[in-house]
Amino acid sequence: MEINQQISREITEVFDQLKTLIQDLTDEQINRRPEAGGWSIGQIVEHILRSSNGIPDRKVQTYNRAFDEQGPAIRSLFLDLNTKFEADKSLLPKEDNYTKEDLLERVLARKTKLVLDVKDKDLTLMCM
Repeated sequence: MEINQQISREITEVFDQLKTLIQDLTDEQINRRPEAGGWSIGQIVEHILRSSNGIPDRKVQTYNRAFDEQGPAIRSLFLDLNTKFEADKSLLPKEDNYTKEDLLERVLARKTKLVLDVKDKDLTLMCM
């Protein structure tokens, strides 16, 4: 279960970084939308929370390739900050006012849930 421990560490690291990024902001800063368009910081955090719900899901199966074969391509895609994509409607953030306190609580809750969810699962299966 070495992969589970690695994923758990990475989940913890990423969500702790997210917490650090928003903890010193005011509610006004969290809700300010860029003049050039786009989402507020609160909406981005909401999108991250929605996108990380239900992972790993229940629809999994074995596959005829290494479980991490597409890892480099996926990392490259998600870390390319110059390319923009339309989010699936189910992942769109609300047009809401966010509070730092609520976002921090939700970030901690999601981190905790994900770490517990991956603890004993076979993470080499493919999510369908």
